[in-house]
Amino acid sequence: MLGPLISLLLTAAILVILIYGSSRVSSGSISIGALMAFILYIFNVALPRIQLTTFLEDLQKAKGASTGIAALWRDEEELTSSRKFVAIYK
Repeated sequence: MLGPLISLLLTAAILVILIYGSSRVSSGSISIGALMAFILYIFNVALPRIQLTTFLEDLQKAKGASTGIAALWRDEEELTSSRKFVAIYK
């Protein structure tokens, strides 16, 4: 769910950094290497956070699915035990 939004925000941030950084490179304030190092630093900081967010989102989905499966399993056990009860007293 959050994946596309996070990707959009990361892309927008990189685009802003490239535009601002290219103006700084053209004015001679920084070198191209410094701009590239900064962009790589941003990726090294952002990507683990994105992976953690994706993992936590998948974990929540799995918890919800396991709750549903457990409820179905309980209902099936109740049906099986009630059928045995009815079969004994027939």
